[in-house]
Amino acid sequence: MQEEFKCYLHASEHIFCYEVNEVHYLKRFAEENQLIWCSLIGGCGSIKDIQGAKLVNASAIEVPLIESFFALNKFFQSLEIGYPSRLDSSKLDLFINIGSKAGIDLATSNITTMLPDWVNPKSITLMIDRESILNEILKVNKKDIELINYKKILLPILNKISKFNIKSGINIGIRGETTPETLKKIMEEGIKINAIQNGLLSMRFDQLEHQKVVAQLKKQKAIQMTLIESLIPAIRKKSEYTLRQLTNLTKYLN
Repeated sequence: MQEEFKCYLHASEHIFCYEVNEVHYLKRFAEENQLIWCSLIGGCGSIKDIQGAKLVNASAIEVPLIESFFALNKFFQSLEIGYPSRLDSSKLDLFINIGSKAGIDLATSNITTMLPDWVNPKSITLMIDRESILNEILKVNKKDIELINYKKILLPILNKISKFNIKSGINIGIRGETTPETLKKIMEEGIKINAIQNGLLSMRFDQLEHQKVVAQLKKQKAIQMTLIESLIPAIRKKSEYTLRQLTNLTKYLN
């Protein structure tokens, strides 16, 4: 991993429903590839998930869509319960997903006034979920979205959020498929972002240098392909077992 990049493995526990041995495998994979472990919690009040993140020694936490100051405050309250030691909680990197009109309004409000004194704004990354935003604004199915075709809608939103938070120290990132062309357009518009998430991996950086970021993106995609290929057999086995049991039960009940 290059020094100017902090690279994360987003475990996405609520998507894959890992077994204990799979968590151990992922932790080892993260260490071998110099990736920082990031646990996904179920919601802003998911104390149990936060405690689970502490149990696996997560260095970062990802929280799903936050749309109000109330939800943001609830998340920090839950974090204080899950991490009673402020020394531990203050070291966490926090990824907060923004994917709705209400979320955009929150991201262009003075979030820093809501932060507990133990939270450093620089530890927070607002991840702009472009597909979710388009899904809400245009009612476009996520599966049918080609992000590059919606730059006229997305770039002004990204620019607005970036400009509002530029002095606060809060990081701004983008989620979803990111191409070299997308990055070039963001740079041409003078939009400051310092995080990108593609699938299970993300990276943070201080400065958007096109060639370096593109090279790191390519590297991360290769790592992610290796990871997913290694997970497929276990996922397929679970699926086959479940379908087999369903078939047997259907035959019995009929």
